[in-house]
Amino acid sequence: MAIDLQEVTRQVARHLDRAQLVAWAQELIRIDTTNPPGNEAPAVAWLEERLEALGFTHLRRHEPAPRRVSLTGDWGGSDGPTLIWNGHLDVVPAGDPTAWRFPPFAAHLHEGRIWGRGAADMKGAFASLLAAIDALQRAGIRLRGRLHLQAVADEEMLGMLGTKVLVEEARGEPAGVRADAAICGEPTGLRPMVAARGLLWAQITTVGRSAHASTPHLGVNAITKMARVIEALEALPFTAHHPLLGPPTLTVATIQGGEKANMVPDWCRITLDRRLVPGETVEGARQELEGVLARLRDEAAVDARLEVLEAAEPSEIPADTPMVQVVQAARAALGLEPVAPGGFPGGTDARFLIRQLGVPTVILGPGDLAQAHTTNESVAVEELE
Repeated sequence: MAIDLQEVTRQVARHLDRAQLVAWAQELIRIDTTNPPGNEAPAVAWLEERLEALGFTHLRRHEPAPRRVSLTGDWGGSDGPTLIWNGHLDVVPAGDPTAWRFPPFAAHLHEGRIWGRGAADMKGAFASLLAAIDALQRAGIRLRGRLHLQAVADEEMLGMLGTKVLVEEARGEPAGVRADAAICGEPTGLRPMVAARGLLWAQITTVGRSAHASTPHLGVNAITKMARVIEALEALPFTAHHPLLGPPTLTVATIQGGEKANMVPDWCRITLDRRLVPGETVEGARQELEGVLARLRDEAAVDARLEVLEAAEPSEIPADTPMVQVVQAARAALGLEPVAPGGFPGGTDARFLIRQLGVPTVILGPGDLAQAHTTNESVAVEELE
């Protein structure tokens, strides 16, 4: 039996409790889940209470480290397709609270927007999910299949204590999650995203020889050597190019070195962020960096060492996958302008679902990614609706 999306949309709009939607978003934003250090437990307790009231079953906490908690649960029947909805409860640090227009954890409602850390990335999306389920129930609309919710920890530190744990559990259990499709609810302005960058965070250290600054010829300046490294990194000719994400990027992010103004520095250290596009691999990017250092070792006697700190592979699904078509049909039913599927410039937990579980995952959610990780982060209530 075909679904009349227009009628479902009208029914959900009629039964949507907008005041409750805003209140849920505000309550969740006010729970400080800053990562690092990470503490999702209070947010999980808040969410668990509301999911129980909405009739979720099989609610389960996953706690691989103290207070680093993810929550999973199901709503709907056991027959029909399964849709995963994946979202993260942790947020990045707010920085200097005095620099904010409103306190970062006050969740202030002003000019049609909710202001606060996590409003766009991505606690507002959780409120939208809860409000949608509540409206469907008020309208008496039953699911033909099952919604499997993954409210996860640690996404802001690459998801090693969150979605990665859930995926490993699912792969290791015969009765693990078998899903037909998934949504990763990151802020995309409600545009479906089908590709996301990966990343390689690395540390490079140059080694010199200390000497008195008045006799620099007796030493080897590690900072000067690092200048050669940075110059070579910035001149790297990337050949990869993705139609939705463009070329790879490399950013030298931090630098430290030396001990004192009157000493030739015998060490210097940088960290860098190398973004990968689909078609590239973490190992390929690592070898590329090692190649730069090997060349400088031979050409300029640069003693430099590379250490990989964190890494995440890029991910992609076909733009014509059925889940993308469902999203486009839902957008049309809402009267939104047609848009082509896009690419998400950052990394997301969708990669675990796509690469490890083989679940076609669309990145889709309310809020502007440009708001994420910024001072005065906010989300439009209209987008949450």
